[in-house]
Amino acid sequence: MQVVAFSEVQDDDARSYAAAREHLARRPDISAIYNIGGGPNLSASLHGVLAALERITGHAIPRVYGDWRPGDQRVYISDIRLVEKCFGWRPVRNLEYGLEKLLAWAKELPALMSGKATG
Repeated sequence: MQVVAFSEVQDDDARSYAAAREHLARRPDISAIYNIGGGPNLSASLHGVLAALERITGHAIPRVYGDWRPGDQRVYISDIRLVEKCFGWRPVRNLEYGLEKLLAWAKELPALMSGKATG
């Protein structure tokens, strides 16, 4: 089973960039590598993601299982402790919120690609 940590790009990640900009403006003499992501509190297995998509859409998602591929990471969770300490940032959006926004964007994609978007 594969486990990853999620962060929602439009809200959470955008806030992290603003927090980084503010931090660097206050302390331009300090630089580091900061991990941005969901951290341990927003991690989910692939099964959990599929279950969330099924709840949101009301449709069953068929599963096909295969062998691990070379290079697959079984678990990836960003260590966000440094960014929490330095920027005071942490993700606040949950997986379902991000998936709902992703699905809404996917529904608008044909209109966006044709130039007929409503938003």
